[in-house]
Amino acid sequence: MDSKKEHSLESAVRYLEGKYNIPSDGNTNQFGGALQHHLRDFAHHPTIIGLMFSILTQFTHKAYGTSTTGKFIILDIPDRKKHLIGKDVPEKITFATIHWFFHLVSDMAGSINTVGKSGGTGIPGPILSLAKELSVLPFFKKNNVGDHKLSVFLSKLFNGTLLADHDESGKIIKDSVLRFDLRAELGVLSELSKQAVPVIANECIVRSFYFIRHFGYELKTNNIDSISNLKDINWENVKPYDNPTITRMLTIATGVFTTVDITEAITSKKIFIAINYVGIGRFVVAINQDVGYHLKSRNIKNIQKMYKDIDKNTFRKIDSNLYERIQEDMNTDKLGLTLEQTEILYNLEYYKTLNDIDNTNVIGIKDEIKILKKAWLDEWQEYISKGFESFLQI
Repeated sequence: MDSKKEHSLESAVRYLEGKYNIPSDGNTNQFGGALQHHLRDFAHHPTIIGLMFSILTQFTHKAYGTSTTGKFIILDIPDRKKHLIGKDVPEKITFATIHWFFHLVSDMAGSINTVGKSGGTGIPGPILSLAKELSVLPFFKKNNVGDHKLSVFLSKLFNGTLLADHDESGKIIKDSVLRFDLRAELGVLSELSKQAVPVIANECIVRSFYFIRHFGYELKTNNIDSISNLKDINWENVKPYDNPTITRMLTIATGVFTTVDITEAITSKKIFIAINYVGIGRFVVAINQDVGYHLKSRNIKNIQKMYKDIDKNTFRKIDSNLYERIQEDMNTDKLGLTLEQTEILYNLEYYKTLNDIDNTNVIGIKDEIKILKKAWLDEWQEYISKGFESFLQI
């Protein structure tokens, strides 16, 4: 036997599929064929949900997934694959977990018939798997992505035709097919981890400078000259997180970072490749946090103003004693004023109130406040006029 062939990827896949097969492979054609059954058969998903359906298959003898139209379907395991169903609970659990895992390992590079040919079919990654599982729910099933239904969009994304280029006649250029399977998701994850390095470095630099500056200010302000005196520091002013100042600094820093990054990407004409998507995401988060602090500050000011307006225009219990105070004030023995001085005093009070009404300026309810004040003044004037002689006993 050829030793090179024995150690080839094809032979490795053949060995794993032969030793670690799963029952739902018997329903390949019902799930749309070799190219799509890895996506449509939920037991081929490398997720917790995929494992749950693998276990469910062992106990129900059913395969679960979606039809070519995206509808959730339940299929009977064919007789030729029922030997892959465990005879007792321990064997069922073993087949549903160990065999399921190693079968997915073999399918990463494609099935026996497709491995090594245009990259094989592969299996969907966790993100695409989750999207496919959610697509069967009524809430998501009715949604479209562009010109495609969600199920069609996910299928095209998985087989690579969604991102492929087309020739002048509209046919797909074979070499441009870009499949979004587990290998693609791992590649994206690897690239994002590389992009995260400068973003994290930028974050650490900004927070470090903030901490050092404010720590030094606290040392100077509190006259800290020994380690034992560090307890006198107000650490709330030093911590480089959860405050508007550090949020604004990070917004500016990530904004500059993103601007330089996008400018470089446009200049190099490698927009989609050169852009740091992690940096853009961090910039969006920074803006959201900064706006949040601004809105909180504005709301606090509005609340303070509201309470001042309420306090200014609220009718208090002390106002209910107004007439009693007026009667007491009109006692000339108590005031020690002459008749003429008393008349002048109440006339001054009348015109002072009238001037206050003319200068009332309360946003939104100015007219209502003026009406209330004028009604009070008219009532007060009538009360004083009618009772003036009896109060003074003249």
